[in-house]
Amino acid sequence: MKIDLDKESKKTIILTSVSFFLFVFLIKASDMNLDRLVILQNQFMKVLFGSQPEFLSLSLILQLLLAMIFLTLSLAFLASYGAKKDKYQVGLVAAIISSIGLIAAIPTMLSLFIAAAVLVAFPFTVSASNTYYSELKKWKFFRIGSNAAGKALLIINLIVGLGILIAISLNSVHYTEIFKADIRETITSATLNTVGIDSPLVREQVERRTAELVDKSPLLQSYFRWLPVLTPLSLWLAFEFLRSLLLANVAGIFTSILLRIRKN
Repeated sequence: MKIDLDKESKKTIILTSVSFFLFVFLIKASDMNLDRLVILQNQFMKVLFGSQPEFLSLSLILQLLLAMIFLTLSLAFLASYGAKKDKYQVGLVAAIISSIGLIAAIPTMLSLFIAAAVLVAFPFTVSASNTYYSELKKWKFFRIGSNAAGKALLIINLIVGLGILIAISLNSVHYTEIFKADIRETITSATLNTVGIDSPLVREQVERRTAELVDKSPLLQSYFRWLPVLTPLSLWLAFEFLRSLLLANVAGIFTSILLRIRKN
């Protein structure tokens, strides 16, 4: 398949790929992996209980948020291009380049699913934005980006969520043990903070009682069994909240600015 790329098409591919590579760089620098995603909810529990989380911090949250904004910006570049030119091949070329860079930088199973999501979402954004450009009348530039990129982010979220489900299911024993150990540590830290004593003897007694509680609790045992489903579901819901509340609107703002720049 021969793809005729003019100057504007090449510029869009470069800008989209660079923005996506910045997303990849920030994700890699954050050291966020599937092990950490599994115990992420426990980290928030530790903050609520007044304990010190192992890796969750304000700087990490801001770094991950910035990474998501760069991902959104890459979709905004494609949306602003697609509004004027219905050439999905430009999105496909940008997706292939971005996917290769992602897998080379972070060679994991989850990266394969993110790459698959990008291969679907990038071409979709170009075609969808062209359709919205023809149909929308009010708040046109903003809604082109928010609608097209918002739906593309939904596609990414669904495919990545499926990837997390498969990855955890294939190694459920490993991830269950990680989650159990973190649950024990969360309860132990919360108990010691409540008691106000953290001597070696007290910690040993609390850890022993906590281990018994975790191993015998029917509720926790049920949660452990459903961990492969509950983890991707909770992450999907969190990302959907972020997408609808922030990222879709950010995409609309970026696309509106880019279309006005193109117009001038």
